[in-house]
Amino acid sequence: MSRQKYLIGNWKMNNTIAKTEQFLLNFEKQLNTSKTTVVIAPSFVSLSSASKVLKSDRVKLGAQNIAWEDSGAFTGEISGEMLKECKVTFCIVGHSERRQYFGESDETVNKRIKACLRQGINPVLCVGETLYERQHNMTNQTIKRQLQGAFDSIASQQAEKCIVAYEPVWAIGTGMSANEAQAGQVAGQIRDCLSVLYPSLYGQEIGQKICILYGGSANTKNASLFLNCADIDGLLVGGASLFVDDFLQLAHICESV
Repeated sequence: MSRQKYLIGNWKMNNTIAKTEQFLLNFEKQLNTSKTTVVIAPSFVSLSSASKVLKSDRVKLGAQNIAWEDSGAFTGEISGEMLKECKVTFCIVGHSERRQYFGESDETVNKRIKACLRQGINPVLCVGETLYERQHNMTNQTIKRQLQGAFDSIASQQAEKCIVAYEPVWAIGTGMSANEAQAGQVAGQIRDCLSVLYPSLYGQEIGQKICILYGGSANTKNASLFLNCADIDGLLVGGASLFVDDFLQLAHICESV
C-alpha cells in the first residue's frame, strides 16, 4: 500500500519569532517537493507570525502540544481553536519530553488527540521506550500500552487522520539513534498492534493506512536508512530541523527514497 510521506521538524524551545521568520522565508523559497508533506512545528509564540510569512501550501504548520479542553480557566494552555486560527494543521502529542518533564500520561495523550480531531488537526502521536525498557525486553509491551491508551475510544475513521511517530526515548537529543533494523522492527510492531494483533486496535485496512514515522537523532546521514524500512513513512526530526540546509537535504532524501 502506498502511503503519504512526511517530514516533520520539531523545533522544541528554539528560535525566536525573528529567527523563525527568516528560516521560513529561506526554506520555503528553496523547497522543491511533490511527494513529501513537510511540516514545521515552531514555538507557540511564533505560530501567528509563521502563518503570515508562509506564502504557499508547501510548508505546513504544526504545534508542539494542545490543550484537551476547547476553552476555560487553564492558565498557560493553548486551545485547538487558537491553533487553527494560526493555520496549524498538525500537532505533536505525547512527546517523551512532555511525558518525562510535564506529567503527560497515556490518558492525557488520549484527551489531547481527541482535542486535535475535534478541530480537524492531524495528531502526531509519539511513542517510545526508555533505555531501561529496551534493555529489559519491554519495548513491545511499552509501545502496545501507549498505543492502546492513546487510541482509546477513537473511531477508525478518526484514527486514519493520525500519524504515529516512533521515538526511542534513549535516542532523543542524545546523538544516538536506533539502527535501521531496530527502527524497522518497532515500526512493524506498531503496525501489527494497529492492524493484525488479536485484539488489534483497528484491523488490517485502517492499520495499513496509518503513517508511521521514525524520530530520535534522525539526520542527513542516517535518514535514508530509516526511510527504506517498509513500515516507516517519514521522519520526525529535532536538531537537524533547525538548520535550513540540513532540513532541505532531508526533504530531498524523503523525495528520492
